[in-house]
Amino acid sequence: MPSAVLAAAFLFNLGQGVLRPAMPLYLQRTFSANYRMVTLIPVVFGAGKWIANMPTGYLLNRLGRPLMVGGLTLIALIDVLSVVTSRFDVFLGLRALGGLGWAMFATVATAATVSVPAPQRRSRAVSLLLMSETSGLLLGSAAGGWFYEGMGVASPFLFEAACMVVAAL
Repeated sequence: MPSAVLAAAFLFNLGQGVLRPAMPLYLQRTFSANYRMVTLIPVVFGAGKWIANMPTGYLLNRLGRPLMVGGLTLIALIDVLSVVTSRFDVFLGLRALGGLGWAMFATVATAATVSVPAPQRRSRAVSLLLMSETSGLLLGSAAGGWFYEGMGVASPFLFEAACMVVAAL
């Protein structure tokens, strides 16, 4: 199991973890969002992931693992664009594109994990990937409110973007 994939999975989920608890507060402050507006965020993100999963699998077969770097870079760009837009509909579109980046990352990371040559080591490799993801999500979620309150409303987005750039490297 490539340790670079584990590190990228940790960083990816660390960034996601920081952003998720701060997102409703950001939306309320920036767009005066109500609960229905807030619930649209995971819906459009999930729709972006769903739409992108099949084409991403096809592209992985053609482009290989650099697709993961593209997904991480796309999410970083979307995070930066998300904090500069003043329109909620544009913000929603950006979050849907973030789902596309997530699909690009997750498809490659999962394929790299299950391509471990020895079948008896695949289960362990998958467990390590899931542990890396969960560790990042737990630590990030614990820090999300601190970033928002201590460093400003845009900081969770910028932190996630930084995590994606480091993971891409």
